[in-house]
Amino acid sequence: MSPFEFFGEERDPAGIAFRDVLFLMVFSLVVVIFLLTFLINPINNPEEVPLRTE
Repeated sequence: MSPFEFFGEERDPAGIAFRDVLFLMVFSLVVVIFLLTFLINPINNPEEVPLRTE
């Protein structure tokens, strides 16, 4: 009898929870970087970019 049979999993449930939490942390980090890059400091539109004078 596996010690984790109560959870219906053969693997350690703490390892599964750690993997899920790690995924959520990485995903939220990607979302925060996206928000900081594109929403707080948006890319200038082409008409807003000053043209170089020749």
